[in-house]
Amino acid sequence: RAKQDVYWYSPSGVFTTSNYYRDTLPTWAQRFNARRIVHSYSGAQWRLSRAAATYPEPDSIVYENRGRNYTFPHAFPDDTSQVGIYVMSTPTMDSLTALFALEGLRETRIGLGSHTDILAVSFSATDIIGHTYGPDSRESRENALRLDETIGWFLDSLYRIRDSSTVAVTLTGDHGVGPIRELARERGEATSNEGLLVSLRPLVNQIHSGLRAAGVDTAAFRYQADHVALDRRALRAARVDADSLLDFFARTARQVPGVARVDRLSALRRADFAADPIARRWSHQFAEDSPVELVITLTRFSVWYETTATHGSPYDYDAHVPIIFYGPWANPGRYTTFARVVDMGPTLAAIAGVPPLERLDGVVLVEAL
Repeated sequence: RAKQDVYWYSPSGVFTTSNYYRDTLPTWAQRFNARRIVHSYSGAQWRLSRAAATYPEPDSIVYENRGRNYTFPHAFPDDTSQVGIYVMSTPTMDSLTALFALEGLRETRIGLGSHTDILAVSFSATDIIGHTYGPDSRESRENALRLDETIGWFLDSLYRIRDSSTVAVTLTGDHGVGPIRELARERGEATSNEGLLVSLRPLVNQIHSGLRAAGVDTAAFRYQADHVALDRRALRAARVDADSLLDFFARTARQVPGVARVDRLSALRRADFAADPIARRWSHQFAEDSPVELVITLTRFSVWYETTATHGSPYDYDAHVPIIFYGPWANPGRYTTFARVVDMGPTLAAIAGVPPLERLDGVVLVEAL
């Protein structure tokens, strides 16, 4: 909102921004794009960085990448117009992002003034590779190894151009990811009611047909995969009992294989969050004034649509992420106490000496400092 320097990668192979932030790309960004680094990868290969025997994961899982190109080495397209898209699903994407971030840091001179600056860098290849090959694939391990190296040389380079005693580093992830559902079933990690492909579309079509027969616009019952929102005013005008409709949907949906629970959002908000983390996570998903009334939780590893691997469930494997602090203010150690990503803001504010001016959801992770 401060409209400072914000850039992101375009599948065309360049970094860009929008006119919300600025009318034109700065000269330094144009120079970086003119190097056409991505396009130089045309015809190259994503190879393993270690001996194949050192990887515990097999390289022959046909469920990966929907049965296409799932073994090493992975070839980049020869066509330069396609290589910009393909690079996003390889560790090269994060290396390129780190290079661009360092160039931007040099050129914008952030970190040289008397005030506190923030450099936020998103290393996003982990997400795409996880979706494409699954979290326990050889590709995901190779990506983790390469990302570790990328962050290593990124910090080494940062400390060569900025005083390391003035830099606080923090790292987290925006979500986890579930295993490929077919693999979870084959390995015995999933029960007979887990790791399923689930659809409630027949039930929704039935409800919409009934509403049309009653002269009600189907928009009054808005279903989107894992939640249902109602237009109670429209239902009331047509003399349709909204609560009976919700009860029918919930009761029927609970009988569908792969559905673990269907809850009223209002009831979840009154639940004991310490005893029911699923209720806590759903409650934090929607604003207080949201029209959402029902939320549907699938069984572990089950998904709404055909995909290799995905995230979005309220289970721990999707919700647990690392939180790392590094630098002069960090107290070295591994802490197993409960912490949340919203605790990172207050902790960084404490490091920067900035007192919050409003009530925050998070708390300072004093153990880490």
